[in-house]
This record gives sequence, C-alpha cells and structure tokens, in this order.
Amino acid sequence: MVERYLRFLLRRRAAILVVMGLITAFFGYRTAILRIRTNFFELYPPRHEFIKTYRKFRDLFGTANLLTIVMEAKKGTIYNVEFFDKADKITRTLMDTKGVNPFQIMSIVHPSTKGFLVKGYWVDAVSIVLALPKNQADLDEIRLKVLKNPGIRGFLVSEDEKSILILAGLWEEQLDFKDLWNRVQGIKALEDDNVKIYATGFPLLYAWLHQYIPTIFLILFITFLCMAILLFFFFGDLKGVGVPLCSALVGAVWGLGMAEVVGLALDPLLLVVPVLLSARCLSHSVQVMERYYNDYRTSQNLEESIVSSFRALTIPGTLGILADGLGILTIAVSGIPLMWKLAIYSSFWLISIMVAVFLVSPILLSYASPPHGRARGFGSEAFYERFARFHLAFIKTNRRQWAVVVTTFVLIVVCGLIGRNLKVGDVTPGRAILKEDHPYNVAYRKLNTSFYGGNQFIIVAEGKSEGAMKEIENLRLLQKFERHLAQTSGAKASVTLTDLVKRVTRLFRENDPNWEVLPYRPRDVGGIAFTLRSGRELNRLYSSDLKTATITLFFTDYSSDVVRRAVAASRDFIRSNPSENMTIHLAGGLLGVLAAVNDEVERSYWLILFSVLATMFVLVTIFYRSIIAPFILLPSLILSQFLSEVVMYVAGIDMNINSLPVAAVGIGIGIDYGIYMLSRIEEEKDWKSRPVEVFDLALRTTGKAVLFTATTMVLSVAFFLFSPVKFTSEMALLLAILMAINMTGGLVIVPALTRILKGSGLYF
Repeated sequence: MVERYLRFLLRRRAAILVVMGLITAFFGYRTAILRIRTNFFELYPPRHEFIKTYRKFRDLFGTANLLTIVMEAKKGTIYNVEFFDKADKITRTLMDTKGVNPFQIMSIVHPSTKGFLVKGYWVDAVSIVLALPKNQADLDEIRLKVLKNPGIRGFLVSEDEKSILILAGLWEEQLDFKDLWNRVQGIKALEDDNVKIYATGFPLLYAWLHQYIPTIFLILFITFLCMAILLFFFFGDLKGVGVPLCSALVGAVWGLGMAEVVGLALDPLLLVVPVLLSARCLSHSVQVMERYYNDYRTSQNLEESIVSSFRALTIPGTLGILADGLGILTIAVSGIPLMWKLAIYSSFWLISIMVAVFLVSPILLSYASPPHGRARGFGSEAFYERFARFHLAFIKTNRRQWAVVVTTFVLIVVCGLIGRNLKVGDVTPGRAILKEDHPYNVAYRKLNTSFYGGNQFIIVAEGKSEGAMKEIENLRLLQKFERHLAQTSGAKASVTLTDLVKRVTRLFRENDPNWEVLPYRPRDVGGIAFTLRSGRELNRLYSSDLKTATITLFFTDYSSDVVRRAVAASRDFIRSNPSENMTIHLAGGLLGVLAAVNDEVERSYWLILFSVLATMFVLVTIFYRSIIAPFILLPSLILSQFLSEVVMYVAGIDMNINSLPVAAVGIGIGIDYGIYMLSRIEEEKDWKSRPVEVFDLALRTTGKAVLFTATTMVLSVAFFLFSPVKFTSEMALLLAILMAINMTGGLVIVPALTRILKGSGLYF
C-alpha cells in the first residue's frame, strides 16, 4: 500500500506540488501576521482556587501586576525640591501609561496618599503632599507628615529617607509592552548626578523580553545557517541541503500558520520550541535521505531508490512522528492555558512534518538529479567506521550488554532520587529568566533592601452581608489572622482594615497609644470607615459596603518555601478558626498568583510525564505488535528525562511556568532515535545467526543518520547559549542534554536491550 501511494505521488507530482504550494502560501501568510506576545492570563491556571479568588476580586482590590519605580537620592535625603519635582513627573507618566489602573497608583506625591489629621471632633484624611514643595519649610512639613503617619515609611519612603517607591498596577488584558517600555525609558532619562532610578516589576520583566526578540531572531537565522552548512558537510551536495531544509520550512510554515489560524500568539520565552520542532523535521528528513543515498548506490535507479527508501522508513517514520505529535499533545492535560495552546500547535506542527517528509521530500527528490556527491570531512567513511566499531563494542559480548543495561537502570534510579530535590518556582521570576546582574534584577534587589518588599500575598475576607466588616467579632478574627501570618510566614510587613481602625481610634483619643485598640461598637467602626473613604488608596483594604476586607502581607524574599509557608499558615488558621459570619479566600497578589501557577506546574509535570510515557508505550506496542518493544525503547527516554532533572538541580534551574513547556516538549521527542535503530535491526530477519553483523550494519546506516541529526539538533540549540535571556540559554542547555542522552540511548541502550530481549525469546 505504501508503494502504491509513492508511485501515485510520483505520477501526479506536478499537480500535488501545486496544491501543496497553494496551501503553504496560505499558511505562510498566516505566519507573517502571527503575533509574538505574552498573555498573562494564559499563564494562570483558571481552575485553581487562588486564580478564581484573584479574578473575582481584582476589580475591587486591584491587579497583581505591579510596576515599581525606586527613586534614590545619591546625596543627602529625598527632601529637596528637585527630587519631588521628578517624583511628580514619574507619577504623572505612569498615570498615562496604557493599561494602568488609575486607582492603583501609589506615590508620596500622589493626592491619594493621605495622612490623618484631627480637626476638632473629626478626623480627616489629608494628602501628604497637597502641593509640590517650593522651599525648605514645605519639605519639613511633608517630612513631619511622613513621620506621624504609619503606613508610609517602609512602604513608600525608605526608613533611611534616601529613597521613595512609586507603584502602578497594570491590567493584564490592557497591557501594551511597547508603550510600557517607552514610558520606563523616559523615566530612566530623568536620572542625574543626584537621582538614581530603578525600574522593576512583573510587567517590566516581559517588556524586557520583548526587547530581546530581534536578537533571538538573529540567533534563529544563525542556527538555520549552521544547519545548512552541516547538511552540505554531511551529504556533499546541494540536494542534501535543499530537500531537508525545504521539508523543515514547510513544516515550520504550516505549524506557525495553524497557530495563527486558531488564534494563538507565540510567547517570546518559547521561541526555542519552534527551533526544536524544525530540527525534528530535519531529523526525519535526514533519515530518509541517508537511506535514499544508500539505495541509489545499489540500484542506480532514481525512482526505484525513492520508492524503496521511503517504503522502508514510512512505518518507523510514521511511528516516530506520531510519538512526537501525540506525546506533545499530552501536554494539554495541564491546567495552564499556555500549555493547551502549545500542545495544539506543536502537535499540528509535528503532524505537518509527516506531510513535509513523506509527501514533499519524494517529489523534490524526483525533480533533482541523481546523487553524485560523496561525504567528506566529519562525514567521511573512515570516521563512521570508527564510530560503528566504538558503539558495537558495547554489545559484542553478553557481559558488556548486561553492563550497559545494569548501568542504565542504576542511573535511572540514582538520577530519579537526586531529581526529587528539584523545586518548583524556587527563585524570583526575574532571576529565573534574566541574568543575576541584569538591571531588572539589580532594581529588584534595591526594592527589597530599601522597602518592606515588592511581593504581595493578599487574603480576602468576605462577609455574608453588607456591613459585615463592622462587626467586632469579624474584626477581631481578622486581627488574629494577621498576627498569626506575620509570626509564621516570614512576611516583613502586613496591612489590614484593623490597623487603620485602631489608628483612627487612637487619634480620636488625643493620639494616646493606649487607645490603639479595636472599638467595641459596630457603629464606631462604620463611622471610622466612612471617614477613611476619602482616601482612595485605602479602597484596596475594604469594599465600600464593608462586606469585604483584605489582609496584605509584604515579602522581600520569594521562594517556593516562603510561598508554601504562607499558604500552609493561612490554611491552618482557617481550619482552626471556623467562622459562620465570613469566608476566607486564598489568595491574591503576585505571590498568590505565582503560588497557584507553581501548584499547577508541579501537578502538571508528573501528569505530563506519565501521559507521555503511557502514550509511547501504547504506540510502540501497536506498531511493533509486541509488549516487549516498549521496554527496549522507553528506558533511554526515562533516563534522559531524569538526568535533565539532575542538571536543572545542579545548575540551579527551577521548574516553573516557563521551563515546563520546554521540558515537556523535550520529553515527547526523544524516542525517534531508538525507533529508527530498532526498525533497521528488524529489517534483517536473519539477525540471530549474525547479530554482530546486523548491529554493525544498523550503526553504519541508521546510526550514521542518528549521529548527524542529534549533532545537528544539539548545535541548533547551542547558539541560544549566547542569548541575552538567561532562561533561553538554560533551556538550550537542557534540550542539548536531552538530545545527547537520547542519541546515546538509541545507539547503545536500544541495541543492548534488543539483543538481550530478542535473544531470550521474549520479543515477539
């Protein structure tokens, strides 16, 4: 049936090529308009309780995505006229930024930053800076207000009075990275001899990434140029370059075009994935090209060589591509939308490889001249003879075969145990993505050393009815909850409604510290809350109907342990202090959102790994009609995955929302080498009578192509090691290790297991 298909293809090659050209042109147009953009909501698991809480209350209490600007006085303190003028310019610039939440601008010079002032029998909330200071007397008055009003020092003004903090909340769906970048650059331009400006925050992190896209495209271009050179080096003629690259190009255009058709945008952090998928297309194409060259040397007939080579590799090639495609499709079991979309377009891309390799390649070869080039240099026959002899040595005797197998399983166990130390989300997003000395991370450290922390963990208390937060019982529970968290979670500071109520109560009692307590009557709380309503920045602490209030914790340190402690302490308190009057919701703020993402990453990783292995097991069993075949092919795949975990642990690369997709793609595409080797061995039906000769033949033919394609894939991602984005460099290293181990597995482990299992009679 495969042969009939191939001969039909060659008879109707012109018409088929025209149709393929039209389809490719359509997908090419869609590829040209494909957007490269980060969608924050695609990073959030929508079914997680924390994300449900965040989305339910974010309109009321603000977004978790904060842009933070630190202004530092190099000489003296912040209290000089020019410093406040620049602070006002920065604040106004942020107010005009696209996607900003106008009720979430916090700055010492913003009118919403208020202090409390006693006026006779009334307490009023008055702006700290009523007008920009013009002289020393104005500056002294502002300083006095800052000192008298808690909630400003440490939060908006550093305790050493050398820095101020300006924050702006940005809505995820309205964020414009280009506008944000331009605004921040305009702010940075205000630096002078006495003012140093630091900019950081989650939205700016991705604005930085978008600035690196041209550099990443340059690396992509160099990568594909390297692939072309290696192909010429391997095959020795332009046909060996053109056919595989055309196949890879068709697969890439179809894959990216379909991504745009279904409405996907490409995340800049995942640009290494298209390189990997294109290299997979190149890998399959090189396998059939190598077989075609060998068959032509035997038959000297162009059409017969095309038919025989593609006929021999259609079954293993189809299995390999289906294993790749369905393996990656299992990524969709994750609860993260980004993973769903990555699974869809990556799987379509890999299925399109089947079209590119088994439809486009035969037609292109039929139009090309017969092979005449000879491999040279790295691809010389003498080199491959040494290569085959080296790998053949591992399976020549029973002792060596068993040594390979035992070593493999010992490494699987050891690497599996070490890999369990790998933590999910153990470093800040900035340090995970950008280099340690990057300006973003320098600014992040400045923020956390000068202030109470840029990482917020928000807990929402929702009453059963309006005015629930006026009830003294509820306020006492909030106060108890805040104290419990402050003592157990490692937060540097906390703010809640009870702090403000106690502060105003004290002011009504002539600022006597002994009266900084919660009132006894609900109407007193209602009166205080009404007083505080004139302060817009206080809206994030309670709702206008006093049905809902928040507890906000501030952290200077962010790690998986810190977040887990905060979440565990919160859940422990909720279990120990049940309330019939209000419901406690976890959790908002940046740490709440990232905690939800980390939970889903940890759950998804193991689910994806199990799903990929199960899919591979079923496919291999069906195609080879053997229950033993998976036990030949899967051990090297498991070893490569566990070894990559060890590398991540040793190198300090944590598993997070960005590394999970790349690692998952790497899991799904590592079995091809073993499939081609096993299928080549299977072709020789008399292998039992001459096993060494059969394995030698497989290593000289299929093994030769495996070595080249693995080398090409490793080199194709190696250029990303020079990327300005730390994360991209780390993922390139991880993928290179995965491919190298899978190559070794295909050339050493698979032959050893094949000879042991087939020789024992278990393989059928």
